[in-house]
Amino acid sequence: MTAPPDEWATCSDELSRKALDVFGNAVYDHLVEGALTKKEMRLVVDTLTDCISGLVPKDVLDTIYGARKELEL
Repeated sequence: MTAPPDEWATCSDELSRKALDVFGNAVYDHLVEGALTKKEMRLVVDTLTDCISGLVPKDVLDTIYGARKELEL
């Protein structure tokens, strides 16, 4: 059973929103709180991109992975 295309768009939008929310929280924890080491932050970014790759628009992946480069992880 396959979901109609409009349901996939809704799922993709929600996954994008949640992924960026999780990423934002991790960046805050890393940069502001100092609660995540560089290694832990890189693990968050790599895991997040692996989990959402192909399921969200490319610009969302580019945002998360681009930040990895900016954070020099």
